[in-house]
Amino acid sequence: MAAKKKEQKGMAWWGYAICLVIILVAIFMALDLVKTFTAKSSTVGFATETKYFEKAVDINFEIEQSQLQYNDSTGQYEYSTTIKAVKGFDGQKHHYELLVNNMPCSVNETGAGYLKSEYRLKYYNINGGVDVDDTLYITFQFFTNKTEIKISTKGNANAVSFWKSYISNDGLNLNVVYAKL
Repeated sequence: MAAKKKEQKGMAWWGYAICLVIILVAIFMALDLVKTFTAKSSTVGFATETKYFEKAVDINFEIEQSQLQYNDSTGQYEYSTTIKAVKGFDGQKHHYELLVNNMPCSVNETGAGYLKSEYRLKYYNINGGVDVDDTLYITFQFFTNKTEIKISTKGNANAVSFWKSYISNDGLNLNVVYAKL
């Protein structure tokens, strides 16, 4: 008879503890599942735009497709174009920077009537290694009646193919802004 009484007593305290742990884990997993399926993408911070840089001169030049052609005399791939004259550029009085696709160039040199910039870009493969590390040399020459833009690279044909792909996908938007010193 004593054995019968023990059988009807119910679960031990550790059985209740295990059930409580299982219930808590299930609640946590359900909340994580809801969070996963209701997640939304958002931007934190701001892009490098006029919020940070003050536009210096009225140039908003954009190349849609790469025109880099090999120049036998210089041994470089180059592209040159002429646009309208720009007013207000004074390389002796102010320091300027060039933004390429809203990213500042690594090197900017200003002087009387010119801005020389270098835009360096690394192309990574799927393993995280660098396939191509190349630089675009961008020069603006400001005249009273026109502005000349010259874009060149010292890279080989492989680097140029990466640049052409980059330009066809992202474009090449050039903005001249006041330098943040």
